[in-house]
Amino acid sequence: MPTALKKVNTAARLLQAYTRLGLPNALDPDDVLSANLFGQYQIPVNMPTDAKIGAACAKASGNYSLCGPTPCTLDPSRPLRDQVSLKVPCEPAVDSSNLPGDPLGDCLITSARSRALTQRYEVWADQMTAGLHRERAPWMNDTLLGLRITTRLTHAN
Repeated sequence: MPTALKKVNTAARLLQAYTRLGLPNALDPDDVLSANLFGQYQIPVNMPTDAKIGAACAKASGNYSLCGPTPCTLDPSRPLRDQVSLKVPCEPAVDSSNLPGDPLGDCLITSARSRALTQRYEVWADQMTAGLHRERAPWMNDTLLGLRITTRLTHAN
């Protein structure tokens, strides 16, 4: 697997792991956060069980092979036809300075950037700062609940 795909996978796994570990109570009720990390249109990854980027590249390659032995006519929509693992049509890039310049690469990057992850993290951080939301690992919640029950049972008055 190319280094760039390894970096994409590592970044996606880190976002998933940090969110599960650091924001488990926010992840459960937040459909947007959950969908962007784990749903059908999650940030593009190329994991062994979820090869969205590989499937998109294979589909784009297949779209070009339909042209036959002669070069394809210039058509920026060709690599994006019939893509099932990307949000198509792709959203236009606000900042195209760091895009690779090919339709599929641009689509993958703008697709990842279009996710509302940053905004969702900010919402939960603001709620925690304001004291409206508390986070604890789920096992910690269970342990603390068990301790409270035990304390009440052992100290009846």
